[in-house]
Amino acid sequence: MASGLIGKPLAEKQVTTLDVAPSTLTGSNMAPGVLDRVTTFTTGSYVLSSANCGLVLLNASGGNITLTTPSSVSQSAPPLWFKFIRIDGVPTNTVTVNRYGTDVYDGAYTSFTMNPLDSYSIESDLSTGYRTTVKPGGYPTGALQHFAQSRVPNGFLFCDGTAYSRTTYPNLFNVLNYSSTVTITISSPAVINWSGHTLRGNDPVMFTTTGMLPTGLNPSTTYWVVPSSIVAGVSFQVCGTAPGNTAVVTTGSQTGTQTCINSPWGYGDGSTTFNVPDLRGDFMRGLDTTYSIDGYRAMGSLELDQMQGHIHGIITSNSFGSASQPAAGSGTTNAPVYNAMNDPYTDGTNGTPRVGAETRPRNVATLICIKY
Repeated sequence: MASGLIGKPLAEKQVTTLDVAPSTLTGSNMAPGVLDRVTTFTTGSYVLSSANCGLVLLNASGGNITLTTPSSVSQSAPPLWFKFIRIDGVPTNTVTVNRYGTDVYDGAYTSFTMNPLDSYSIESDLSTGYRTTVKPGGYPTGALQHFAQSRVPNGFLFCDGTAYSRTTYPNLFNVLNYSSTVTITISSPAVINWSGHTLRGNDPVMFTTTGMLPTGLNPSTTYWVVPSSIVAGVSFQVCGTAPGNTAVVTTGSQTGTQTCINSPWGYGDGSTTFNVPDLRGDFMRGLDTTYSIDGYRAMGSLELDQMQGHIHGIITSNSFGSASQPAAGSGTTNAPVYNAMNDPYTDGTNGTPRVGAETRPRNVATLICIKY
């Protein structure tokens, strides 16, 4: 295992920051040193050498960065080690790390890309290439994170349902929106053929077309996947108005190319924007993929507050005395009944009950953001 930054806090190192331009980065004019250094790269293409081993900071705020790692095969022990950290927050610019010659990463890959704030550690195996010693750091695009602050951190967007540009945040758009060209049968019910789809029951979908959809389907209208109709990776049927309705029937004819879109958080203006989740004031619940506890919920679907079904026992008073009667009762009493159920009040032990407009557990508010 290489020495240096591995296993040591950065504060313990004697660090020299080396800012280089593409024209000056060569194997012969790099400053001396091995792993006890930090190298910062900005816009451009660079070929790394063993002198760059250690912490490599990548700032793509001004443009794309492309790196090529040194040959692993030609190195002798100790192995080369690099920790790459992308420090900018500009999602439209790219950072790509390429192999040298026939080297591979993790036995298979010829390159890897880094999103804003990602980190990656690799170590040469002195044979076929590099192995990943630390998987990509930070959070993958689309990850939700709670923050104990009111300011949105760099690399994240606040989950308030806002519509954002697809070109400014292309990675997040591709993660949150799932689409493919499909074929639609003219039949009762209509069958949507989508090769390789992974949709689930009651997932919301919409259709766009370069021509005309068959009668029974309207463009940019929300439909829901009929759970019992799903043939995994092959086809499904849809219903309209609300989940659980009868499957759509198509008639007439159709023209052009049909596209089916699954966009559970919102498709923006339909062409240039998309929506992030709106999680303000809501609790999150794990998606039930087995339909056994919270059955047939779709990703992104909202569920209002409710209480479990129950009945109350009420002590009633009438002109003939007192009697105990269940509120949902099955028997009769000596009417008339004079008293009714009031708001809850203390039992003398557990304090005054709190009442309001919703049923909720004790909670603390945090800022929920999504990684772009």
